[in-house]
Amino acid sequence: MEIYLYPHNIVFNFWSEVGLLGLLAFIWLVIKYFWLNIKNLMLKSVETLHATSLQAKILSVTLIAVMLEIILHGLVDVPFFKNDLSVLFMIILAVAVINGYLIKSEKNGK
Repeated sequence: MEIYLYPHNIVFNFWSEVGLLGLLAFIWLVIKYFWLNIKNLMLKSVETLHATSLQAKILSVTLIAVMLEIILHGLVDVPFFKNDLSVLFMIILAVAVINGYLIKSEKNGK
């Protein structure tokens, strides 16, 4: 029987598992993630709307929805500190960064 209560949301869980610095790093990652995806949505294409930029914008909307789901789920449960879910979280971050680079390279003329 455990004597310690398990943290009930993602903020308390990050704070108890990795400390205040880890919580601040997680918050910074999430803010940077949303900033990157919103910036990708606001970029205008150089000429007309290319299929690749349209796909990148759809991917940005999808990535925002996925992160919102993780954060909202984190209000009532702890979806991060299970091995497979933390790897999935990092893959989602990587996809957002790659999408940002693809949009930037398309805007600069490849």
